[in-house]
Amino acid sequence: MQKLKGNLILTVVAIIWGIAFVAQDTASQHVGAFTFNAARNILATLS
Repeated sequence: MQKLKGNLILTVVAIIWGIAFVAQDTASQHVGAFTFNAARNILATLS
């Protein structure tokens, strides 16, 4: 059971990481570097 739980957690983390990479790549193409970093830091602070 522990191994299954560990594999599920790693899978979820990989999915989140992949989605976040695509979102950051897309966002960085539409706004400036300062705006992008400011928004990312604000979201990190809020979470």
